Amino acid sequence: MDFFFSRGAAPQAYRVIAWSADGKGSRQLTVAAGRAVRIGSLPGETFEILDASSGRPVRSVRARRVGQSLLISLDSQEQTQLTIESFFEEEGEWANRLGSRPGGETWQHYATGAGESLTADILAEQGTVLDLVPYRAPEVKVSEPVVHHSAAPSGAGLGTMGAAGAGLLGLGLVAGGGGGGSSAPSPVVEPPLPVLQDAVLTEAVDGVLTRGELADGSELLLRLDSGLPAGSRAMLTLVSPLGAARTIRDQAISDADRADLWMAVRLDAADLTDANAGQIAGTWTLRARLIDPQGRLGPILERAFEVEPFTEIAGSLTAGPVSGGIGIRLFDAQGQALALYDERDVRVDYVLVKSDGTWVARLAGNDYRGPIVIRATDLNGPVANYQDEVTASAQSLDTTLHAVAVIDEAAAMAG
Repeated sequence: MDFFFSRGAAPQAYRVIAWSADGKGSRQLTVAAGRAVRIGSLPGETFEILDASSGRPVRSVRARRVGQSLLISLDSQEQTQLTIESFFEEEGEWANRLGSRPGGETWQHYATGAGESLTADILAEQGTVLDLVPYRAPEVKVSEPVVHHSAAPSGAGLGTMGAAGAGLLGLGLVAGGGGGGSSAPSPVVEPPLPVLQDAVLTEAVDGVLTRGELADGSELLLRLDSGLPAGSRAMLTLVSPLGAARTIRDQAISDADRADLWMAVRLDAADLTDANAGQIAGTWTLRARLIDPQGRLGPILERAFEVEPFTEIAGSLTAGPVSGGIGIRLFDAQGQALALYDERDVRVDYVLVKSDGTWVARLAGNDYRGPIVIRATDLNGPVANYQDEVTASAQSLDTTLHAVAVIDEAAAMAG
């Protein structure tokens, strides 16, 4: 029985740092030469691209827009590419930016040769060359609240004015309230945006979601705004440790939830799955917001939590093609059975050997060190489990196989 521990690292070429809107937090990603990598964006982030070896900012890039995403070519052959998903989704204060601050000094930003700042409008279909230049803050314009005026009531309006003194200001508002006049129309102010008050992941109140809690499912509680109108919805987006953002819920809020001011959403292992790397450990970010019946988006509420890491052990059985009924269990040096999870992070007593003879098991956490005993057991008695490679006949394992491995800091391949 052969087995190995999965580990790997890619060579570094560029380092991408996503700075949060307040500048206090960041996410980092390494882009290897010749690779195409995707990263999600959070509202208001500034993305900094550095040479991984020297730590200096990349002075020139070629960029183009793909939907709401920004595609950046980091080399002249356009073989090393970075896609920042949802880069152009937000505007104004929460717009995303591309820039750098060499030596931790004043921010610089990328602009065209004509000095135009990076926006969706300046990007050509074949790509636009952007250079790093000193940043000049744009003028801040204070927008007035949106006010709609109701139509004038019937009978009001511009009626015929007999007095020459009324002139062009004749709106039926002649002193003394003469016939045909009316009061000024009353303004109609749009209702405020719906605001989500809080989001609590009940199984991760300590900030960590364990493998067991993940397998059993976790309840997310959303504290709603009072006076939320009927027809409102809640939208939930999860951002993986690799930066990939995915909307996992967009569902209506029931009348009962609006009355209670709380809404419960169940998250399971399938929700915490990265599209590029499968289910992974690390820091996840939950982005939650409310949507009113008119489709207006409320502000985003963010919550970060950790998913417990795991040690993955894989192996193979070489007796012949397996038809089923062979289970793998793992034990520590004292003979105590270790808690196992399958590839879907479901807690199991044993993992099944697949038809090609391979199996994969996971241990919660990554702190186990020392010997580990691997036991393959016949689970269905005299019923055939595999096809003998010599006789080509169906056989029952009818025994227990053992192998021993050691998990150490290096997690080296063993056989």
